[in-house]
Amino acid sequence: DLDLRSVGFFVEWLARLEPRYDFRFILNELRRYIPLELDFVHEGHNAEAVARNFAARGDDALVPRIYWEYTTPCLLVMEFMEG
Repeated sequence: DLDLRSVGFFVEWLARLEPRYDFRFILNELRRYIPLELDFVHEGHNAEAVARNFAARGDDALVPRIYWEYTTPCLLVMEFMEG
């Protein structure tokens, strides 16, 4: 939260310095998406969706398997793959 407050301070300062450009929308996007990006359960579901999408297209892309029994919001455990 401190990082977002720092970004918010910078965005507000920038808005006063250059009023023609309002970058507050960036701060709103960060506030919305950073918590999701830091939730590894959410990211595991995203990885599985990517794997399904590639498979549906017949693509040969490999996506590591998620080990759900070990995955938590703070830890994502995936299959090791060479490459």
